[in-house]
Amino acid sequence: MTESKQIFRTFSILGIILVFFTVWISLNPDQTFIDKSVNDIFNEQIKLGNNDFSGFNLSNLDLHGQNLSNFDFYGTALRNTDLSFSNLTGSHLSGANMRYANLEGADLSGADLSNVYIYKANLKNANLEDVNFSKANFCGLELRAKAFIDSDLSYADLSFTNLRFADLTKANLIGANLRGANLHLADLSGKNLSNIKFIDANLIKVNFTNANLDGSDFRGANLQSVDLSFASLDGTYFSDVDLSGIDLTNVDLNNADFITPLSTKDLFTNNNKIDLTKNDLRGINLHGEYLEGVDLSNKNLSGADLSGANLSHANLTNSIMVGINFEKTNLDYADLTGTDLTGAQMRYVSMKNAKLIHANLERAYFSDSNLSFVKLNDTDLVNTNFLKVNFTSSDLSYSDLSRAYLYGSDLSNSNLRGTNFQQSELAYANLSFTDLTDANLIQADLISVNFTGANISNADLSLSYSKNAHFIDVEINENTKLDSCFKKDQVDRIMCDILRKIISDSPPFYGKFREGFRDDLNAFNILDETLT
Repeated sequence: MTESKQIFRTFSILGIILVFFTVWISLNPDQTFIDKSVNDIFNEQIKLGNNDFSGFNLSNLDLHGQNLSNFDFYGTALRNTDLSFSNLTGSHLSGANMRYANLEGADLSGADLSNVYIYKANLKNANLEDVNFSKANFCGLELRAKAFIDSDLSYADLSFTNLRFADLTKANLIGANLRGANLHLADLSGKNLSNIKFIDANLIKVNFTNANLDGSDFRGANLQSVDLSFASLDGTYFSDVDLSGIDLTNVDLNNADFITPLSTKDLFTNNNKIDLTKNDLRGINLHGEYLEGVDLSNKNLSGADLSGANLSHANLTNSIMVGINFEKTNLDYADLTGTDLTGAQMRYVSMKNAKLIHANLERAYFSDSNLSFVKLNDTDLVNTNFLKVNFTSSDLSYSDLSRAYLYGSDLSNSNLRGTNFQQSELAYANLSFTDLTDANLIQADLISVNFTGANISNADLSLSYSKNAHFIDVEINENTKLDSCFKKDQVDRIMCDILRKIISDSPPFYGKFREGFRDDLNAFNILDETLT
């Protein structure tokens, strides 16, 4: 009789929870509604005559086919935005972040895209005539057969791009970086190409007739069947280059350099004309620069582009770097203590042994980065995105990582004593052999986390979600707080699973739908607050 009452009571509770869960689901909008609202707000502003969206976050919007001629998008975030077949003639996009943007069939003629970050964008059938691309970052982009008629590509980063069959005859390429680019069959005759890096480039059958190639670097390049007739080659680097079969008619090679070997420093840009003594360096383009050991402390570098630069051993203490682009930057052993990195882009960055104590990383985005042996203790890291980051042997003790996104990150052998992981996304993370003494893991998503050899003495794992987590040789004590999810009883497990679904702050909700509900990743909130 007692057993029957217990079963009845259990199913009654489950029934009540199920009803509550159904009501809760019906009251929550889905992601499609949010995305639709973003576009609605944007279209309403256009109807009201607003054509200045400088500095806005318009990422992931559907703006295809829009008439955006002469609009202002200075420094606008347009990541993964659909601008296909849109009219962008005469528009100002200087400094915009257009990573993964879809520009298929778009008309960009006469537009200003200087200093734009256009990495991995789709430019299929786009009109690129008379465009200002000066200092733009095209690194690795597919530009096959593109026509850059009357376009300005001066000092642009075209490294590792595919420019095969591209029309560059009327383009300005002064100071451009063409390292590793594919220029097969390109016509560069008569052009000023002095001091350009052609390192490791594919230059098969390129026409350099009458070109100025003084000081240019061809080390490691493929010069098969290249035409260098009547070209100027004063101080040009040719070490380890096969010049057999090349047309060298009327060429003076007496001042060419066939001896100097390629060094690591040569792979970076070395612009000695840049003045870094000023305190206000906002928006400066230092992409690919060699700045090892540089002192940029107490400076304002907000909105600057330092992607691909070498800043190892640099002093960046107490600098303001809001919205800075550090993608693929080398910051090993750099000191960023007290630095403001709000909204910084840190994809693929290397920060081994760097110091980030008391740095402001609010809304910063780290992805696939190396932060091993980094010092990040006593730091506010709330809501920070650390997707698949390498934190091995790092010090994150007593830092606040509540609601941080650490999916798939490796924190093995790290010092996490007293760290706050409340409501953090730690699914598939490696926490093996970490010191989690006194750590707060309340409501954390611990799906498939590896806790092998970890010390969780005095740690609080209440309401955490630990399906398939590995607790092998874990050190605990009487003060370690666990909950029903750690019990073997089937009823406890059912209750645990249901509670995770109906509590809005539970890890599965936060982890699965984070991009729709986190304010810093939601363009709807930014547009709504700014425009109203």
